[in-house]
Amino acid sequence: MGKKKRTNNKQNSSSTTMKNIDEKVLAREIIQAYEEFEQKKKFEVEKRERENQKEWNQILGQKEYPENENWFWKNVHKKRNDIVALYKLLFFKQKDVRDPRATFVLMSLATMGIFFICKWMLYIFVTSIIVGMFKMEIDILLGITLSFVLWMLARIFRMASFEVEKIRDGNLLIAIFSGVLSFVAVVIAIVAIIVDKV
Repeated sequence: MGKKKRTNNKQNSSSTTMKNIDEKVLAREIIQAYEEFEQKKKFEVEKRERENQKEWNQILGQKEYPENENWFWKNVHKKRNDIVALYKLLFFKQKDVRDPRATFVLMSLATMGIFFICKWMLYIFVTSIIVGMFKMEIDILLGITLSFVLWMLARIFRMASFEVEKIRDGNLLIAIFSGVLSFVAVVIAIVAIIVDKV
C-alpha cells in the first residue's frame, strides 16, 4: 500500500514537472510566434508606407537629392521641393487623390511657417536687446540673461520645425497643428488686450 502511494506521488510529481516544462516551452513558443507576427506586420506596414510615400512624392514632383550635400545646396533643394509641392497642391488633379495627404502637407507647411516666424521674431528680440545693452538702456546682466533665454527658445523653435518636417503620422500632425494654432490664438488675444489697455 505504501509502495503504491510512493509510486503515485512520484508519477504525480514527474507529470507535474513535465506539465510545467511543457507550459513554459509552450508559453515561450507563443511569445516567439507573436513577436514574429508583430515584426512581419510592422515590416508590411513600413513597406506599404514607403510605396505610398514614393507614389505621393511623384505626384508632388519631389526630387531626391544626395544626403551628403553641403548645407547651402541642401537648403536650396529643400526649398525647391517645397515650392514645387505647393504649386502641385494648388493645381491638384482629382484623379491623384488617394489619402488626405495634401491636408497633412499644408498643415505641416503652416506649422513650420509659424515656427519659422517665431524663431525669427525671437532672433530680432535678441538683437534689439543686445543693441539696447550697447546703448546702456538695458542692464548688462539682465540683457545677457534675457538674450540667452530668447536665443535658446529660438533654437527650440528651429528644432521643432525640423521635427514637424519628419512627422508621417497624420493624427500627431493634427494634434501639433491644433496646439500651435491655440498657442497663436492665446498670444494674439494677450497682445490685443495689452494694446487695448495702452
